[in-house]
Amino acid sequence: MTSQKQQQLEKFISSQHSTLEGKTQTWKRDQIWRSRSIAIALQVLDALDQKGWTQQKLAEELGVSPQRVSKIVKGAENFTLQAIASLEIALGISIDTSKHIEPERTKRFKQVAEPGSDLTDA
Repeated sequence: MTSQKQQQLEKFISSQHSTLEGKTQTWKRDQIWRSRSIAIALQVLDALDQKGWTQQKLAEELGVSPQRVSKIVKGAENFTLQAIASLEIALGISIDTSKHIEPERTKRFKQVAEPGSDLTDA
């Protein structure tokens, strides 16, 4: 009887460990794309400043909603290569996708990029 309960407990612990490992992998992967998304957002914001464009103007140039551009400049967009290419063409820039922002800076960026802050005009 004890052996059966011990096996059940070991099986439960093993499944919990696997679930935790999966969640950790997902969290790490998400941190990487989010940090790169923020780095892209900063490049887009710089280009908007240099061109004197608003987010609304960028939305029109891209043929997307202002909400989508807002997501882009907040670093909340999980970009496709096509979306990056569209931004590069619209803004006349080359986006460095190898850049990323360290995790401690992503928290600060989220606080600064809230609606009504200096980083957004939506």
